Amino acid sequence: MRRAVAVGAVAVITAAGGCRSTRSAARPPASSGRPTTTTIATTAPPSTAASTAFGAEPRPSPEAVAGRLLDTWRAGDRASAARVTTSQAPIDALFARPPQPVQSRGCDEQQCVYRYGEALLRITVTRSGSGWLVSGADFEG
Repeated sequence: MRRAVAVGAVAVITAAGGCRSTRSAARPPASSGRPTTTTIATTAPPSTAASTAFGAEPRPSPEAVAGRLLDTWRAGDRASAARVTTSQAPIDALFARPPQPVQSRGCDEQQCVYRYGEALLRITVTRSGSGWLVSGADFEG
């Protein structure tokens, strides 16, 4: 009984125009005996590090360089942030959190501190030959 039902189902599908194939059912596809390999091409996003010179735009004071970094963060502009930092690390740390208003708690020759919600944002600055750059950023709390 099962064989009759299966044969009947194949006949209905074939008669309805379904299940079309370009190869013969009587002959299996040719095989070389080797496993097949599929190659998928992917494109990586461009690296900002390769196209950006870290520290290309030092600022005249710790307040100015920290302020510029905060401006780039609010704008979502990592490439411009790189121009006032010494490396990718402070950019990654800052951009890991969403921008929101901050309140300055003051700067000295080592860092600028800001209130970020209930947390503190500490931006570490360093003297560069012609001004100041950001060398670190971290959130406390």
